[in-house]
Amino acid sequence: MAMTASTSFTRASEGGRRAQIAMRRSPRSHMPVVPLRKPFCAVSCHHCIAKGPREEQLMNPKAVTRACMAVAVLSRGAAPATAGEDAEAAREAYFQGDYARAAEIAAPLAAAGDVVAMNLMAVLYQKGLAVEPDLGRALALYEAACEGGFARACHNLGVLREYGEEGLAPDFAAAAAAYEKGIALGYAPSMTSRGAMHYRGKGGDADAAAAAALYRQAVELGDLDAMNNLGLLHVHGEGVARDYAEAWALFQRAAQAGHLSALTNLGAMHDNGNNTPRDRLAAYALYRLAAERGEAQAAVNAARFLIEEEGALADPVEGWVWCLRVLDAAGAADGASIEEECTELAAEVPPQARAEAEARFTGEAARQ
Repeated sequence: MAMTASTSFTRASEGGRRAQIAMRRSPRSHMPVVPLRKPFCAVSCHHCIAKGPREEQLMNPKAVTRACMAVAVLSRGAAPATAGEDAEAAREAYFQGDYARAAEIAAPLAAAGDVVAMNLMAVLYQKGLAVEPDLGRALALYEAACEGGFARACHNLGVLREYGEEGLAPDFAAAAAAYEKGIALGYAPSMTSRGAMHYRGKGGDADAAAAAALYRQAVELGDLDAMNNLGLLHVHGEGVARDYAEAWALFQRAAQAGHLSALTNLGAMHDNGNNTPRDRLAAYALYRLAAERGEAQAAVNAARFLIEEEGALADPVEGWVWCLRVLDAAGAADGASIEEECTELAAEVPPQARAEAEARFTGEAARQ
């Protein structure tokens, strides 16, 4: 086979860069989809394994982060018993895309101190949905709902403070304080986000051991991002012992619940022969599965397999189509690293195969 170097792993998720309301999502995907309501949002990763001269870099560090940044998610979750049928009606209106109706119902409830309604109104003000964007009001509402014991509002406040928005600079100290309040209320995504801050050294020295401790708490509560993150720490031996068997178990658990980064990481373990005999075909199957569900780096990995493989499994046309698909879908930030990898692969694709792939991709786009 053409490629012999080990494959890198995805980076870890930060617990949610979207304001959280209550997401309706499929249990088979880490991206917001349809019917099940779950307060979960997968986001960017925090580290990746050192690459060899020919390895794939699975998952751009910012790709999943941005994917979870733009949409608000509502949930009653750990809310005190102040939320009644009216708050539920506001949530339903939000889910149906009727933001004006959601605001109409939620505004008086928020004024009366309903923490779920406060969180919803904060999301609407933050995103400018049916109301004029107003980050000041959004912050005030998140803070009030958080002080009222609504963990998701604490988390949303942390996200807004950590990443900022236009007109609001990031404030790591304020973000950490908000996440700590969410942690005190038992909210797993806040544990994961605070852990990622520790890992990256946001607001202090980098501390992988502190990150691992928080990820472990979140894993015990079933947080899929935390499973992926803790698995990565075990792959690297950062803050914890290097333990491929434990990493495998964590990735597998998260992947079975639909976490695409973890699914890609299982592929990397097959590719690298970590905790299992090296099996590039099994790795490709997992990359392909994740790629078909929108995982950008998995698509590049699948492309690399098809382009660099030898014999009957080689398919440079289909491989280049995967690169074209992911380049077309990539955002501005992750697009740079995706483009770099696909440019590298382009040199290995014969001109005729590239032309055929481009024709196939153009046809796909026209049919959509």
